[in-house]
Amino acid sequence: MVSVIIPTFNRAQLVGNAIRSVLRQSYPRVEIIVVDDGSHDSTAESVGRFQQVQYVWQPNKGQAAARNAGVARAHGSLVATLDSDDTWEPEFLSTCVEKLQTDGLDFVFANWNQDDGAGGWKDFMIPNPYMVPFRNRELDGWVTLEGPELRDLYLKICPSPSSSALIRRSCLIGGWNEEIHIGDDWCMYLDIILNTDSRMAFTFRRLWNKGVERNSVFEGCDREKLLKFLYIEDFHRFIFRFEALLSPRELGLLEQKYMESLVELAKYQAVHHYDLRESYRLVRRSMERNVLFTLKTIPRVVASGIKQRVNHLLF
Repeated sequence: MVSVIIPTFNRAQLVGNAIRSVLRQSYPRVEIIVVDDGSHDSTAESVGRFQQVQYVWQPNKGQAAARNAGVARAHGSLVATLDSDDTWEPEFLSTCVEKLQTDGLDFVFANWNQDDGAGGWKDFMIPNPYMVPFRNRELDGWVTLEGPELRDLYLKICPSPSSSALIRRSCLIGGWNEEIHIGDDWCMYLDIILNTDSRMAFTFRRLWNKGVERNSVFEGCDREKLLKFLYIEDFHRFIFRFEALLSPRELGLLEQKYMESLVELAKYQAVHHYDLRESYRLVRRSMERNVLFTLKTIPRVVASGIKQRVNHLLF
């Protein structure tokens, strides 16, 4: 059985689409658990129209807590989470279950159609520079990763957002970290990858559709909030949580991203808010980690900002 967990918050007009996409799955053995994270709209009424769905309400605690509440009530040996503004194609689960079970994998994930905000859809993974090198590695439509290669990919990016993956429940080490602001799914994957000899696979087939809502934890964030909450505060927690499990090179990857984000946010504070005191404080935090790397990063970030500004004025 696959336990499908749909966390939601104030998405009464959208959650039904997510539920219907699960009900249309060609894979038959599915249970659906919708966890309402303290909505104050008509979400309960929208979910109540579907008799096949288990509805759970909790006070607002965030998406990680909602996913954990769903897992606590799940009966399946396989778990998938679907954000309430996303939908799956009918063959999503059958394709993922077959690959995961046949190869004895810990988790699998699929490419998706990304809402471009202008009424169209775009392939997310094909243009991603971190994913392009794997295009010539496909075998029967899948790329399998393990060991250092898998660790390296997930220390650089999180290529598998919540709605993209099917996970073996036994691999969920502690579930989703409720102290993380945005990157709770990223932290969950790192828990699996860094603590076990895990194997996973992904496909470039676009098997689901990602919406972009203003109240989305990730897509709804502006650049300033994304830097502050994901690449600074969440990364700081990543470093503290995983430091003992990382090689010096791997730890350096996280630290460099953390410092680059501190410098970029410092630039943002100075240019957009004219807050030189906060800008100085952020640069100082980066220097406390590594002075030389910070000094090298400052001109690179400034030059990138100037280039983006010039391109905006010209085009």
